[in-house]
Order: sequence, then structure tokens, then C-alpha cells
Amino acid sequence: MKDKLLKWLSGALGQQGSIDIPLEEQYFPEGGIVRVPDFFEMPANPHGEVYMGPECKVLMSLGAYISAGQVIAEIDTPSHVFEVVAPCDGTIEEIYVSGGQLVEAGQEICKLSES
Repeated sequence: MKDKLLKWLSGALGQQGSIDIPLEEQYFPEGGIVRVPDFFEMPANPHGEVYMGPECKVLMSLGAYISAGQVIAEIDTPSHVFEVVAPCDGTIEEIYVSGGQLVEAGQEICKLSES
């Protein structure tokens, strides 16, 4: 319980961390491409405010080695910040979005190479 609370507080305070992904659940994505999760869609804004869409911020740099479960990008919406984690160990080979770029479900974020 204490570990879960500390992990939640770390995320709430904007401190980047990682999620433990068991070895049997790690996978290399098809073509090495990490994408915006498909479940991610923003409903229309009921308050009538102008909202262009969710923004993506890549937290890793080109050539960086990443570990499975490490947060590699954040998707920022008006009410939440969603973390995109690495599905496996690897190296960032290409980055397809720039900081603050608007993204859609399924859009490519970066490409990994196996290490």
C-alpha cells in the first residue's frame, strides 16, 4: 500500500518514474513504433471553451536507452496527463512528434530499436 501511494504521489507531483512490467508482459512493438494509445479520445468540451486537442511531450531524447516501463512521453489534456511507457528495453531511434504537438489516437510517437 505504501509503495502504491508513493508511486501515485510521485506521478501527481510530476516526477518521472517507471512502472514495473513483468518480463513475460514486455513486448517489442510492431516495427518498433510506439503510438498514442487507441483508447485515447477526448470528448467535446461541454463548457464551450476552445480546445484544439491533446498535446504530446516526448521526455526522452534521440539515442537514449530506455527500460521497459519507463515513461517516454506524456499526453496532456485539460483534465489529465497520461503517461506513455516503454513496452520493452530499447533505444530511441526516431522521434515523430515535437514538444506540444497535437496528437490523435494511434499516432506514432517514436521508434525503438532493440538493444
